[in-house]
Amino acid sequence: MREQKLTRGQSILGFDSTEEMLGYMAEQEEKAIAEALSEQWAITWGDYVVRFIDDLVIWGELETQVDVVEDAGGEDEEETRYELEQILDSHGRGYRTGKWFSEVEPTGEYGSAHVVTLWKITKEEFETAGENDWHIWPELVQKLATEMDAAATGSEYE
Repeated sequence: MREQKLTRGQSILGFDSTEEMLGYMAEQEEKAIAEALSEQWAITWGDYVVRFIDDLVIWGELETQVDVVEDAGGEDEEETRYELEQILDSHGRGYRTGKWFSEVEPTGEYGSAHVVTLWKITKEEFETAGENDWHIWPELVQKLATEMDAAATGSEYE
């Protein structure tokens, strides 16, 4: 595997074969599943979340099950059923699909992220972030830091 570093914690990976790439992806997924906290696994359909990539804060509005069913499928029932099975399987492995907003992408873009990179926030916090041009504010930073630290150490938080 070869890696080319980009900005904001991003990089491009190169592989010598499809097998090498699939093996790497499976290892990364296993690692993400093992490292996700119970609070992260509880993130589900229709939730609001935040994730941090270096100095970039990304805010997510996750799809609901109704959204997924309405968006799924094609011309025939079998294709729709297959697509829904794939989405549910992906959800079970920790991937959450939604619309993601940030200072870099203020109008949002659709995509997915693994729960190991996400933290649940309230709808009000999400809406406040949007009103604030997707900038995070000190009180929310403190609240999230307290919650994440407590979850990681197994202590209580309010």
